Amino acid sequence: MIFDFDDGTCLAVNFWWFGYAHLAAELADHSATARLGPDALSLTLDQFRELLGGRRGGIKSFLLNQRRIAGIGNVYVQDPLFKAGIHPLRKINTLDDDEITALWQAIQETLQESIDLGGSAWERDLHGEKGRWDQSFFLVAYREGQPCPACGATVVKIKTGSTSSFICPRCQSLGDEVLRDHLAGHSAQDHPREGAVHRTAPGQQAAVKR
Repeated sequence: MIFDFDDGTCLAVNFWWFGYAHLAAELADHSATARLGPDALSLTLDQFRELLGGRRGGIKSFLLNQRRIAGIGNVYVQDPLFKAGIHPLRKINTLDDDEITALWQAIQETLQESIDLGGSAWERDLHGEKGRWDQSFFLVAYREGQPCPACGATVVKIKTGSTSSFICPRCQSLGDEVLRDHLAGHSAQDHPREGAVHRTAPGQQAAVKR
């Protein structure tokens, strides 16, 4: 697909698989974008607090829900949770104000860093240039088996709903009571060795299923 502009320039877009282009005067007029939540980088701390207020679900699943907040994908959510010391399975209503503030700040920093570096290294901009935000900037994201940059514990990969998470089991511990509730909600098929879980590191218990 090629866009020709009045100044003689053009923009060519090559769809890798299936794609479409829609023209809309305002994003809110388009059925797909109208359902999106506020842009993550545009949220003030007070607005972020308000969005989380009264909710009881898991924090990671909320952040990935584009109808709640737009712009946070699985690759972008890992390090903010780590920076704030929050386990991805934590219930929103258990977060205190300091944790919410730290999480908001970490989200802003991570997204802005990626933008400043031209986006992620596996994507290209309108000029065909790859972004420079790659794994060398990650703290725990996709660093399974490597030492935590804060405490030296081994980063583990855990299953969180339909996505995977990378956490430091020491810096992002999930309380035993909360973890037992989480495991109780899964079938024996999901956790065939649940009774054999070693209980010295709460984060590692959640990492049994890899």
